[in-house]
Amino acid sequence: MRISTSSIFDRAGARLSDLQAQLNRTGQQIAAGTRVLTPADDPVAAARALEVQQSSSINDQLSKNRLSVKNFLGAMDGSLSSTVDTLQSMKEQVIAAGNGTYSDSDRAAIANVLQGQLEQLVSLANSSDGAGHYLFSGLQTGTAPYALAPTTGSITYQGDALQQSVQVDNSRSMSITQAGQSLFPADQNGKTLFDHMRAAITDLQTPQLTSVTHAAQLALTGGSLDQALTSVSTMQSTVGTQLQQIDSLDSVAGDRKVQYAQTLSDLQALDYNKALSDLSLQQMALQAAQKSFQQISQLSLFNYLS
Repeated sequence: MRISTSSIFDRAGARLSDLQAQLNRTGQQIAAGTRVLTPADDPVAAARALEVQQSSSINDQLSKNRLSVKNFLGAMDGSLSSTVDTLQSMKEQVIAAGNGTYSDSDRAAIANVLQGQLEQLVSLANSSDGAGHYLFSGLQTGTAPYALAPTTGSITYQGDALQQSVQVDNSRSMSITQAGQSLFPADQNGKTLFDHMRAAITDLQTPQLTSVTHAAQLALTGGSLDQALTSVSTMQSTVGTQLQQIDSLDSVAGDRKVQYAQTLSDLQALDYNKALSDLSLQQMALQAAQKSFQQISQLSLFNYLS
């Protein structure tokens, strides 16, 4: 059997090319720290790794969602706590205003205090999360919940009764925004706490008003304050529960993140000792093949093969 010169060169070249490719691939694996550089290296592991990476990305995004929710609810919890303090102070003033020994000037002084507290209450009801998103406007987070008319002093709600929900886990969403109407609901006559407070302030500012009229208005206002305190306390309890749930979900997500990282490591991790050993052997094989080819090509008979 006669072997052509071109055949010898082709076979030797192919062998050298294969050895060089193996050496390059092992070097790339070591540099990248993974044994799966392309799906062709291990199709099953590559497909599974892609699924795990996607799940890990979703887990990271949900963690960001929970952080946003936590910040929002934290701002809400702070606002509600201050609202409870303000409502309790207002109730103390209303109770004091019922003292039958007080003069018109005493009641007027209380009216001034209540007016300042009412404005503080409106400011708290218009709290935002620090990023311009109002807490108690329902879905209308870009609109201040309550508007105070400078001329008439009337206070009107401008939000809606809906709630914004945020995905906080794979199968869990959480409602975060609240409607101001839930904080300060209207009574059977359609009057809100703001209406009763304004009426009480006007009443206390009116000289020589009969004690019976004072008592009636203060009773309505006190009842409205009690209702608001109940509503705000209930909402505060709900927010506290939601914050605890967020912490629990964060803990689970942290464990899940570790599991994803471990699974990826198991699928893609490179055995560095073996890889370095393979690299050394491949370098030796390539050098031997190169030397063998060089020696064969220099044989005198090689020039006469046809």
